[in-house]
Amino acid sequence: MTSPFWRGRRKRGNGMQALRRVCEDRLASLGLPESYDITTLCAHLSTARRRPIHLVPMPMETAGSYGLLLSFPDADYIVHEEHTSRHHQEHIIAHELAHMICGHRGAGMTETDIEALLFPDLDPSLVRDLLRRDNFSDEQEQEAEIMAFLLGRALRSEEAVGSNPDPDSALGRIHGSLTWRRRSRP
Repeated sequence: MTSPFWRGRRKRGNGMQALRRVCEDRLASLGLPESYDITTLCAHLSTARRRPIHLVPMPMETAGSYGLLLSFPDADYIVHEEHTSRHHQEHIIAHELAHMICGHRGAGMTETDIEALLFPDLDPSLVRDLLRRDNFSDEQEQEAEIMAFLLGRALRSEEAVGSNPDPDSALGRIHGSLTWRRRSRP
């Protein structure tokens, strides 16, 4: 039996192209619809993981990061910057979901950042004991960025749900070239 997508480890390979192929294969194994919005993506992953994913917008400018994945035994929380564009928020969320999909452990923020952001009124040593996290490696960040990019290719904004650009327009040609590449991959 193969391991679930969120526990799978990266196959060996050279360079960014190999990493992209691994991410594309992992993404294909998720059984996602051809296009989706961020809510549908989270619901799909929640069902696959058998636990809810909660999106938590909040100001994070003092934390030095735009997003944070917190995984607890009964739920996952993606904290993301609320004072940025919707498209940037979607990329932040996709990046944090990518860490989840790839089975990464650790946090992209320092323990001090997490403590100050989430528990400003608690003793930092107590919070440190509760969170005990390592930082993501550079390789994990590269993998998460590639996966977030791939997730974002099929991501549609909620206002564009159900709409397809005119194939003869510039947007339609761009859309067609991106979806052609995805459909043509064996």
